[in-house]
Amino acid sequence: MQEAAHLDDFVARVGGLCASGEPGAFFRSQVQLTVLAASGWAAEHVRQLLTDVCRQPERDVPGMADSGLVVAQGAGWTLTLRAVPAPSPPGILVSAAAHCLIAPLGPNPALVDVYARPAHQRPDALDGQTLAPLGTRTVARGQVLALDAGQRLAAFAQPQAACPYLLLASAPVFAYRLAYDRMTLCPVQVISADLTATRLTYAIRLLAAAGRPTSGPRLEELSHHPQHEVRWEAIRALFRVDRPAGTARLREAAADDPHPEIRITAAAGLGHVPAPVQPVRVT
Repeated sequence: MQEAAHLDDFVARVGGLCASGEPGAFFRSQVQLTVLAASGWAAEHVRQLLTDVCRQPERDVPGMADSGLVVAQGAGWTLTLRAVPAPSPPGILVSAAAHCLIAPLGPNPALVDVYARPAHQRPDALDGQTLAPLGTRTVARGQVLALDAGQRLAAFAQPQAACPYLLLASAPVFAYRLAYDRMTLCPVQVISADLTATRLTYAIRLLAAAGRPTSGPRLEELSHHPQHEVRWEAIRALFRVDRPAGTARLREAAADDPHPEIRITAAAGLGHVPAPVQPVRVT
């Protein structure tokens, strides 16, 4: 019961901070995270979890995901119990969409490579700006590493001994994450952090594959979606099911789409669109 009391107190205090709406309130949760990590609550939680699973191997574990175990969450924050993973995919660094606080739990300190993100870098475009390495931080038990999503990127150094840790994440502050090449530190991929946008993108691809002209009006609507990956996927699909309407949207996108990569790609695409066949005039 003592361990549960530690978590209850953490939830109440962090919930109050995040609900305050004050600038920097999330990062003031470092004190509460340090106390929770030092309380022994996490070890007891895992012990009880393993005991329950051994008794009922077929039972589902609430909160279990590929990236860890969600143990508590509230409006504007999520607390996850994790262990240092191998880099996946190898050679890639991925920015976070949310602010993060990392608190190691084991006897071995966490070794974390920290990078500075370029100032004013768009989170949704490959602008060529590289990360600046800030070195490897050693974060021991009792310490917390704070990462502002817009300013810092971190990845656990490899190799190192297994290190359990608590991750407190804010609500997303960006709709996208950027993947960087670990050798060159250049951005190589834009990754959507919005599940709704991802679902829309897949649905649009299915509509395009079906090739039904009746999908045109819906695709036309989605071609004006505020998120650029949905917008571009819809323009491509519209071109496939309704060539005249798709060509018109390509011209509009090439001229005034707010995203630079869509403007460039749409203009390049127009160069491959065959000119309409002119009717032969009989005199």
